[in-house]
Amino acid sequence: MSASTGLVQSKLHLDCNLSAPMFSMLSFYVPLSIICIGLLMRDERRRNNKVQLYSSTPSSDNSYDGAPSIYQQEQQRRRRRRRIRENFQSTASSNNYTTILAYKYTTITNVALFDAFSIPSAIVVSRCFFGRRYTGVHLLAVVACVIGIALNVIQDYMDDERVATEDASQETEQEQYIAKEYPHKMAGDALAIIGGILFGISNTLQEVTVKDGSLMEYLGCFTFFASIIASIQAMFFERQEIMAFYGKSSDETCSKSEGEFLFFLFAIAGMVTYAGIGAFLQFSDAAFFNLSLLTGDAWAVIFSVFAEGIKPPPTFYIALAITLSGVIIYETAPSPVVDPQQEDIGDLQLTENINTGTRDQSVRDNLVLT
Repeated sequence: MSASTGLVQSKLHLDCNLSAPMFSMLSFYVPLSIICIGLLMRDERRRNNKVQLYSSTPSSDNSYDGAPSIYQQEQQRRRRRRRIRENFQSTASSNNYTTILAYKYTTITNVALFDAFSIPSAIVVSRCFFGRRYTGVHLLAVVACVIGIALNVIQDYMDDERVATEDASQETEQEQYIAKEYPHKMAGDALAIIGGILFGISNTLQEVTVKDGSLMEYLGCFTFFASIIASIQAMFFERQEIMAFYGKSSDETCSKSEGEFLFFLFAIAGMVTYAGIGAFLQFSDAAFFNLSLLTGDAWAVIFSVFAEGIKPPPTFYIALAITLSGVIIYETAPSPVVDPQQEDIGDLQLTENINTGTRDQSVRDNLVLT
């Protein structure tokens, strides 16, 4: 599905001249928010009723030997989610924006391959902030991915240098097409790399969020706040592109109905992708998730050849093979484990405070009884 969103977005840019990343994201943020927010409010209402019931009934308090009560556990869980959620919203919106914008400046195959930067990004964030320990095999897989990415970057740079020094008559038809459609290809590569790094950060935060809470809570809260951010940015920065897309007449490359149909497909693919990401991260880790996304590069190549008429150079296939080998290497290693001393950053002190408060309350209760 990730490859499908890239395919449709590339078609919207090439054929329909629509390059409005924030507006494109609104197409699936808003529907997901509407669907999930009602279910989320229902779940929160039920949870609050349960918490109030337990907190108002002394016999229901599960505190013993300094252990936090159900009510205190709920407060601890909510504080942890709030911290994660505040950092997650802006990061997720930024990675989507830079990645979708990259389709305007570079080919879909390059965007698909450079998104592999999310792998080392996810591993670094998981290790530094969540105490996850990786083995040498995991690091070898990351090195393989980075080598594949670097090989493709070098090839793009050499191609740009060669085209700049050659006469237009010496360029092949494909090189002329790329120069016409993607005059700022290196800028697009840079945007794709930045988007990949931000994807790794946001996917790690997504993993913590969905494992700490419910999938519906993750989808509802994320899409609600992301819709607000994306709508404001689209209003100020993409107004002309939106008006041109809906106000243009049909042409040879994209009729009005075809453009609206492609936009609808993009929204559906985006909704399914985000729901699938959340479900996957509930039982797996962000690093392996980003490695698994590399299988979409094969679909990107097929689309590039048959739809755009662009055949990647032989070095791209070598880079793709090296990068995909990282997936196989990573899968051969055991799953990364969490350092018990760093499992929940900031939660240790919070738990100690709750336990201290519970013990103090128990002492006061005993004094009153005596």
